[in-house]
Amino acid sequence: MSSEANAVAIPAPTDLTELATLITTLGESIKSLKSSASPDKDEISKAVAALLDAKRTYAKNNGGIGVDGKKWEEPMSKSEKKKAEKAAKAAAAAKAAAAGGDDTAAAAPSKKAAAKEAKKAAKKEAKKNFKQDAGEAAAAASPAADASTTAVAKKSPAIAARPMMTKSKLLPNQLAFNPNVSLADRPVVALTVAVLTNTIVDYELVSDHTRSGCALGLPSRNGAEVSGDLAIARFIVKKAASSAFGSSASALLGGTDDEDIALIDQWVDYALSLSKFGLARRALSIQRTLDPLLVTGTYVVGHSLTLADVALFASLGFPSTEESKVEITRILPTGSPTLRWMEMMSNSPAVKEA
Repeated sequence: MSSEANAVAIPAPTDLTELATLITTLGESIKSLKSSASPDKDEISKAVAALLDAKRTYAKNNGGIGVDGKKWEEPMSKSEKKKAEKAAKAAAAAKAAAAGGDDTAAAAPSKKAAAKEAKKAAKKEAKKNFKQDAGEAAAAASPAADASTTAVAKKSPAIAARPMMTKSKLLPNQLAFNPNVSLADRPVVALTVAVLTNTIVDYELVSDHTRSGCALGLPSRNGAEVSGDLAIARFIVKKAASSAFGSSASALLGGTDDEDIALIDQWVDYALSLSKFGLARRALSIQRTLDPLLVTGTYVVGHSLTLADVALFASLGFPSTEESKVEITRILPTGSPTLRWMEMMSNSPAVKEA
């Protein structure tokens, strides 16, 4: 686990997008460290310190707004919190004494009110410190740049908000995706099974920057489409299996064995359920689930490659390059059967072509 923490504890970049990605990675790393069988307190402390530093850098480079869209407030140590609470209590007690004389005890605020006052004082102090740091950073900026920016702002008229872009309609067998989204939102599973079923030439890839995910135009219904990588992949395999030479395609779904079909569907649904988590959590979940199966087996279901293998490989982030495989290797324990399976999948010609 220490290697995972060291992998993410790198100098924070200044690009906001890179910083946001780093913050997410550090958060997942901390979750993994805390959920391990024997948490390493030193590694957790290092990861937490790196996370706070990344969040602080993000806020300073984003006008005081944190990665969560709220104003950044510098967290306090336990000793600072206690000091602020004592100061708030003392101030409240003095105020009550001045107002009520002998009735000080009755006028004294409750613990909840004192804690609220302490928190308010702490926030005020944190804001003061941050404004000071931000002011120093602004003073170091180029005066000429500030002047030119102001001049442009005065001359430029207000720009009307652009209307939201709408998705273009797909023709039959057009497979559309946004090239600017992450690999997880691209149709990697659909393309892999299209190669495996020798039907890749039947589909036309379309680059569509207005889409957040991927979609396929249905062949017999002009304008209708199916969305989602796994849904598209299932459609491609079933369509290929219904052809005259569809026995190999049918095997991807379990062939005629009802139990294999059910197991493959189960694994595909499991892969889809992991999509809401970060890479580290997805990888560890898959490793803990697959290791017992892959100790004696080569594939997830049966004795050949199925849609279950491709879907789970995509859930790992589709690690088909050396860089992406190294990232998974840092997360999973050495000697894991899942790592062997990942290496086998990454060397599949269909995966490489997709």
